[in-house]
Amino acid sequence: MNALTIRKIGVAGIGDLLSSTKSVGWEIFPEDVKMMIDDPHSGAFVAFSGDRVAGTGCFSGNDDGSTVFISLITAKEEFRRQGIATEMMKTIFVANPHAKTFRLFASDMGKPLYEKLGFTARRRVGFIAGTVEGANRLGDASQVKKCDHLEPWMLAWDEKYVAPKRRELLEFAVQRENSLIFALPDQAGFAFGRKFDRGVDVSLVEAATLQNALDLVSAFSATASPQDAVAISVAEYQTEFQDRLASCGFKAAHIVTDMIRGEEPPAPRAEYFALYSYIG
Repeated sequence: MNALTIRKIGVAGIGDLLSSTKSVGWEIFPEDVKMMIDDPHSGAFVAFSGDRVAGTGCFSGNDDGSTVFISLITAKEEFRRQGIATEMMKTIFVANPHAKTFRLFASDMGKPLYEKLGFTARRRVGFIAGTVEGANRLGDASQVKKCDHLEPWMLAWDEKYVAPKRRELLEFAVQRENSLIFALPDQAGFAFGRKFDRGVDVSLVEAATLQNALDLVSAFSATASPQDAVAISVAEYQTEFQDRLASCGFKAAHIVTDMIRGEEPPAPRAEYFALYSYIG
């Protein structure tokens, strides 16, 4: 292999990044990468072997740079097992000197590498998929309203109950094309996700009760066609939530491990929520 170089990309480098993510089967939207490049707390890197794209890596930080979520760590098949992922991770560490916590979602194949880099497993997260009909049966969406933007109480709720200092990260998430935001009356909970060609991804749910959470998930079904899929990420400890999803025909589509290096973030205090996975 030629000497490896890793470059932080601008808009002109989006095509190089997408060529690597596509090679591993990931559907990533160019506008998402552009928003990450434009965001002052985020960044995208491409690894080159000579003039050939060899791999990628991205990160998104919270408002003060104390917590960084790493994503899109890839290596093209012909460049695997040559240390590209390790060098990419080290580059991201250097790019975030003030970070106290690094987080990522790891596949079973990638988990040993991240453990060598000081990450520890926190919990398993399942990306669970079901049908529109199944989502309809989860709850009562009649009281759920669609919102055009994140309202102040939603940001305050997230700050108090889930994770501090990620206001800009949430606002970044909902600016994406085809984003959806739903809320319950009396500030009982909110959710956001995104409409795709083949369905809906429910990215975040924060609610006072399990039934509130299920009502919010059910609301997303109205935005999809009958043949579409509805997907949501659920942590392994959310067993009752998982059971209700399973009773309506939802099944695990992909399992990853939530991993952390550095300080453990404050434990979430919202009763039910699913960490958003748009960066992962």
